Amino acid sequence: MKKWIGLFLIGTMFFSSLAFAFISGFDTQTQNIAGAPQNEALPTNPIVDYRLSPVQFEQAMSIGLTVVTYRYEKTCLECADQRAFLEQIVTSQDFGGQVILEEVESAGPASLEVNSNFGGRSIDSIDQESAVKALCEFVASPPLGCVAMQNLTADGSLGQ
Repeated sequence: MKKWIGLFLIGTMFFSSLAFAFISGFDTQTQNIAGAPQNEALPTNPIVDYRLSPVQFEQAMSIGLTVVTYRYEKTCLECADQRAFLEQIVTSQDFGGQVILEEVESAGPASLEVNSNFGGRSIDSIDQESAVKALCEFVASPPLGCVAMQNLTADGSLGQ
């Protein structure tokens, strides 16, 4: 009797393994925990001229990247300088590897949107100081220059 019970248990385990392999073979698309397909890789260049897909955006957030979206009008005169400055920041040693810059043409005035796991901010009046402050606030590992900038008071002296 014990022999039959043992054979029954071994057979049940064997056939359940075969059934699992057969059933899981129907799921041909690999999916991540959230259920989204994993076939969209993040761009290798930190500066792109398009919006990241929702899957890429979530991937960037999940690994601690900050996504900066710069919207500009094609006819904007000062936008070339702003773009050059933002590209310089993104590729700098201080912020390199932590930021993806999306440069997107739009119909409205230039704007900057910074998003990370620490929150987000939209900036309508873009200048170098506001862009750097936003990055300092939202990157995962702010450079030392950010700490010094936060300690400056309004008159330019170091705060205590």
